[in-house]
Amino acid sequence: MKKSILLACILYLFNVFFPVLFYSKREIVKIEEKNEQEIAEEKTEDKAENLEKNAYDANITFKVKVGEKVEEMSMDEYLPGVLAAEMPASFPEEALRAQAVAARSFILYRIAHPATDGVHDDAALCTTPSHCKGYVNILDPQTAQSLFGAAADIYVEKLCRAVSDTDGEVMIYDGAPILAAFHAISGGMTENACDVWGGNVSYLTSVESPGEEVAEKFRSVVEYDIATYRDKLATLCDGNALGDNAMEYIQNIERSEAGGIISATVGGTVVKGSALRTALELNSTDFTVELVDDTIIRISVTGYGHGVGMSQYGARAMALEGAGYEEILTHYYTGAVLSKIDENLVVIQKEM
Repeated sequence: MKKSILLACILYLFNVFFPVLFYSKREIVKIEEKNEQEIAEEKTEDKAENLEKNAYDANITFKVKVGEKVEEMSMDEYLPGVLAAEMPASFPEEALRAQAVAARSFILYRIAHPATDGVHDDAALCTTPSHCKGYVNILDPQTAQSLFGAAADIYVEKLCRAVSDTDGEVMIYDGAPILAAFHAISGGMTENACDVWGGNVSYLTSVESPGEEVAEKFRSVVEYDIATYRDKLATLCDGNALGDNAMEYIQNIERSEAGGIISATVGGTVVKGSALRTALELNSTDFTVELVDDTIIRISVTGYGHGVGMSQYGARAMALEGAGYEEILTHYYTGAVLSKIDENLVVIQKEM
């Protein structure tokens, strides 16, 4: 009797719950299929939205000298590669957006003011950082993989998003895109353009740039034996005029408010701070010299780069403090405003 009751209960439960389980499983499959369809639709919408976002950059084309080859690129093809070469992809998104706008502004400035140094052929820009801006083709999967490793997809998407989020946006001064200079680390204060390049640029003036101390190259030290130090400085002057005292090779130093050397006398020859930096292979012009054990010249350097315009590590610090990219840009480019241009390079929005 008990076995019959137990069997009846089992059959009852089976008849009640099995259809429910089967139905639920079918519904889960339907939901999963629906989610996949929705995801596909969302991706299509995102792609369309991105195309719309890049409506301006996609229509701005120019020639770039890549190595020895001149290629025609659109802004949205070129800019992600500039960001990859010029700023760490791990930086905050607002800093990357600021970098995208600065780079776009620089490119448009160069298009309007072509270089006449015989290096660029008929191209508006080249991929040599000392002339224009660095560039690496991260839209090529193999190149991206070699640069970013396992994080390639994440970083490529992040850099492309920084470009698309700022589509067509530039910094404007007196109605035209600015020469948006930037550098890695200012050392606490950026330089006036006139102190570094000799010409005054209204929007490239010295401003404070705190929070850079975390950068690995904020401070650096270079050491030379006296003979090597002398040989390097001799390239700037008549080596016979240097004398015997290594601590007097560089004299009459004039420094900027930010600390960089504007000019100095080397062996009786007046040279720019930038020439000293190049000859001694230093990270910046903000340096001091000391003699160690009567045989070694130790050079202590602060900052990395020419120091003019936006400091990239300063932008990083501002972004981490909650600043948006417009705030970062207007801080470093005095008096310039964030605006938008159309595909004909016409300003269509003075202030955003």
